[in-house]
Amino acid sequence: MFRSLAACVVKNQRVEQLLAHQWLPHAKSRPCISCLSQQNSTKDADVLIIGGGAMGSSSAFFIKSKSPDLNVVVVERDPKYTQAATTLSVSSIRQQFSIKENIHLSMWSYQFLSSIGKHLRISDDDMPDVQLQNGAYLFLASETGDSVLCENVGLQRSVGAQVELLNPKELKTMFPWINPDGVYSASVGKANEGWFDPWSLLNSLRRKSIALGVKYINADAVNIAKGDDGMVAGAHLQDPSNPELKTYISCNKLVNAAGPWAGYLVQSIGIDLPVRPRKRHVFTFSCPKGPKDMVLAVDPSGCWFRKEGKGDLYLCGKAPDEDNDPDASDLTVDYDYFQEEIWPCLAERVPAFEELKLQHSWAGFYDYNTFDQNAIIGVHPDIHNLYFVNGFSGHGIQQSPAVGNAISELLIDGKYSTTDLTRFGFDRIRDCTPLREKNIV
Repeated sequence: MFRSLAACVVKNQRVEQLLAHQWLPHAKSRPCISCLSQQNSTKDADVLIIGGGAMGSSSAFFIKSKSPDLNVVVVERDPKYTQAATTLSVSSIRQQFSIKENIHLSMWSYQFLSSIGKHLRISDDDMPDVQLQNGAYLFLASETGDSVLCENVGLQRSVGAQVELLNPKELKTMFPWINPDGVYSASVGKANEGWFDPWSLLNSLRRKSIALGVKYINADAVNIAKGDDGMVAGAHLQDPSNPELKTYISCNKLVNAAGPWAGYLVQSIGIDLPVRPRKRHVFTFSCPKGPKDMVLAVDPSGCWFRKEGKGDLYLCGKAPDEDNDPDASDLTVDYDYFQEEIWPCLAERVPAFEELKLQHSWAGFYDYNTFDQNAIIGVHPDIHNLYFVNGFSGHGIQQSPAVGNAISELLIDGKYSTTDLTRFGFDRIRDCTPLREKNIV
């Protein structure tokens, strides 16, 4: 049944009210989308992206760059990104993974970050800078993990990653500040690894996307709607600050980039996506006697630590055991976790850290894939206009440029061109055939 003109005007006013909440320049007022859709089959959005973090904004940038005529709309409920997984990330990048697709994604992303001014600048006097710092990852393996580490290094080298395998003596020579007790082997990246500023990357992607014509709506995506044909028809939106203000936006294609809440989003259309919000802590400590040339080291226990800046500050963290890792609803910091789980590891592995002083801490969300701790990327096998970029389990921000490029290829051309990510598809979830990434930090 056709809607009345008055109803269409009210609906359009609600969409424009949501657009007005943006903190960056938003699109000008549009004519009544609902009326137009009944006349010539246009949609509110050709591509609707739920989630405006690094993954969603990267997808928007690449889609709009390659197909300027597409109407791309991004829905983001937190325009200041105060609790976003992106901005609370440690934002490191590495090539040391156990699956070749992950290696390719991070290598491609590193090259993108290295030349980000060419890709994301808006004008010659407005050059983005993500403060990319070169810094190696150092993975330490115990006796039980030695064979896996050696196997991983062989794979990494086979696809072009520059990684060196060390025995304990070589480890101690290269990094004299480390205690090699219990270490049987180690791997260290020789190029294309380091860390960067997550906010700068997100801001650059978003500003460039808006400059290209992408529209950002400050709203909660309450649920997804399907049409009579079983395909995605659109999404119901709600104003985060005024739950009574609601609207509906239709679309031709939808990209789920909802990060830690991606699994909850698609429950409304009967999809069990095994992605849940998990909490990860980051602690900052000072240690004047600590090493000045520290890389990002990953202990066999899972504890990681690295240098922060040019002073005597360091960052550290550790993923909890799987049986003590519940879904998270808040970001309260557990200081006992540092004292009981992290500090003993730091003091043992780096003797200088016995005299550290805790300075600061925060917690952030992981979009954790409970099935196999690996990304879910691609189109749904039955709902052919629903796309996933979810479940990265901690390595999403570093791969966001490459994944945004990949999903744009699949969405626009119907196939991958740069890197074949078919193995990351939803089929493995439905078929119960996990593809496990062993190098999760």
